[in-house]
Amino acid sequence: MIDWKKVWCWSLSATLGIPLLCALGPDTLAATPAIQEAAEQAKGYTDKQLKTAWKRLSSKDQDRAAEWFSSEARQLPCFQNTLIAFIKGSLDKDPYDWPKATPGPSFDPEIHAPAQPIPRVPQDPNSAEYKAQYESLLGWKPARRLHSVWQYNYATQTVESTGPPNDPEVVFQNGLAGFLPDLDLAEAICQSHLDDGSLVDTHRAFAHTYAIRSGHSYPGISLFDAWSSGRKIEMPDVECLGLLHTLENDWKSFVAPVRKQDPLYKRIEKLYVPIQRQRALQEALARCYLQSTPVLDAGYGGTEDLLSDLWEQNESTPAQVKLKLPSSKGWKKWMEKGQKLLRTKKKRREAAMNRRAYLAQGERAVRSIWVMVLEGMGTLNKK
Repeated sequence: MIDWKKVWCWSLSATLGIPLLCALGPDTLAATPAIQEAAEQAKGYTDKQLKTAWKRLSSKDQDRAAEWFSSEARQLPCFQNTLIAFIKGSLDKDPYDWPKATPGPSFDPEIHAPAQPIPRVPQDPNSAEYKAQYESLLGWKPARRLHSVWQYNYATQTVESTGPPNDPEVVFQNGLAGFLPDLDLAEAICQSHLDDGSLVDTHRAFAHTYAIRSGHSYPGISLFDAWSSGRKIEMPDVECLGLLHTLENDWKSFVAPVRKQDPLYKRIEKLYVPIQRQRALQEALARCYLQSTPVLDAGYGGTEDLLSDLWEQNESTPAQVKLKLPSSKGWKKWMEKGQKLLRTKKKRREAAMNRRAYLAQGERAVRSIWVMVLEGMGTLNKK
């Protein structure tokens, strides 16, 4: 749990003995002098101007500028930095020591469909075929403003690295959008804290690589991705039976080649729905933990106040929020109850809005640091 008494800007919460943002109505939200001053610096500069100034820097100077920005940003007295420090401090290990992301395994045709053991042939991610499959199965997700180089893997129950964490271009693009260094890392760690591990076996099964009937497989595109796409997809017996054999140890109900496929698909759907509900909700919560208005998908767009309310009522502590999350069967009633509370409880609604307002305040201040840095580097003319 965050010790608010030790955080400089939360003295009001400590005095009143209630969650910070419940103490404030939307009309009483006041920026701290430091954040107010920082936000003022960014006025009058467009993203285009800042990008132009960034491109004027040599590669070496971009490295220097990114280091300067990161140093200043980590010291910014904003809500996000408090949350990031808390999340990183919750670990008993180096917060940067995580494995690199790797594709999931493929189901073995010889084991799961010996009557039609079509070999799985991985396709080159740079090929037109692979790119078409990727766009079809994952292209539906709205682009995020945050360029994240970390992710949480539900199958391995660990955070994973998907790219270099200190790439200057990533640091610049994220800072321009108002995101602090390590915000993406904190988001992934937060998501890991929300997972109770109860559905890990199902996540592992659906983490297997997607393939089509010809045997072509697409490393980096999982069965979970395919089932989540909402597209009409090929569902070969190898993968379908692999899921059934792995999760239910049922080797008799269906044998390849499967003639009546609809009953098999319905069995798989029952296995898929619980992990989809778990993962989508926890992903949306992790994004709302650190961002005022994050890009949300899987139907969670428009629930920012609801999810922010859950964080506010539980002192922004993932361990507490995890205990309040619903099962798959109770998910619909849980969502309806939360929306009703938010409509009828004015103070809770205001608290959720204020939490988001504090995050937005920090985002504006983060962007302003790039104004200062680029002016200092001499590629942005002072106003």
